[in-house]
Amino acid sequence: MDLPGWTMTVQGTEAGGPPNLRCWSFERGNACVRMTRHWDQPLSPGHPMVVASRRVVRTGAGTLELSTTRVFEGQETRVDVAFIQGADWLVRIVFENCDAATVDAAMGRLSVRE
Repeated sequence: MDLPGWTMTVQGTEAGGPPNLRCWSFERGNACVRMTRHWDQPLSPGHPMVVASRRVVRTGAGTLELSTTRVFEGQETRVDVAFIQGADWLVRIVFENCDAATVDAAMGRLSVRE
């Protein structure tokens, strides 16, 4: 994912994190997009998530289901989140403080390469 005009940081195994994980963060103002890629399945199942609504969004590679939460990672908070899974990888994209137009524009730039 490439988001022109956003500040990007990358964290991965070289930072002492789990051996199967890489994270990209894109920030612009108080809006944040976090993309996390696992090379197999996450080593932890994570914390509870409660979905408030779902909608289909267009990506550069087709369409995906986007969930809007009431509870995310065990905390009462609203984020938009999408999951993409391949044969031996999983990607989670989380949108914090992003309006629908920003989410749609970012997802439109998403492409999937295996």
